Amino acid sequence: MSDEILDRKYEFFSRQGFLIGAFLITASLVLQSFFAFPEIWQTRPLGYFLLVICSALVVGVTSGGVLVFLYPPDQDVIGIAGMGSD
Repeated sequence: MSDEILDRKYEFFSRQGFLIGAFLITASLVLQSFFAFPEIWQTRPLGYFLLVICSALVVGVTSGGVLVFLYPPDQDVIGIAGMGSD
């Protein structure tokens, strides 16, 4: 197992996952607004900005919590289920 995975073994929330998730949803919503409905930035910029911020927080927290579980555990799934592969 790599040292990076061992360092994050007991981490319950990934800051890197939060930042990546928040950045990706922010970039996609802003790019989508420029191509699909650019008038939103003239008519309701504050409302759309708050929507983007709230979406970034939700997606960031979700991906920060989920990405922690993508690192491989010490045991495989069968061992965790109690079927004994050790």
